[in-house]
Amino acid sequence: MTPKSILEKAAALDAEQFVQFLDAAEIEYCILDCDLLDYNNEYCNIEVAGFGEGESVLFLDGKLQK
Repeated sequence: MTPKSILEKAAALDAEQFVQFLDAAEIEYCILDCDLLDYNNEYCNIEVAGFGEGESVLFLDGKLQK
């Protein structure tokens, strides 16, 4: 998948669903910062393989931040 298609998927899902999508699609990622008990609580910052260095996907209260 391309970074653009991954971002489109992120926009359609909440943070929890996005992590589940990454797992199901076997896309490597690293959670940089979040509430590990509830990804939709406050900030969830996810670094996804294939994105540029220092780029990440940021969710706030489950919604993608642009």
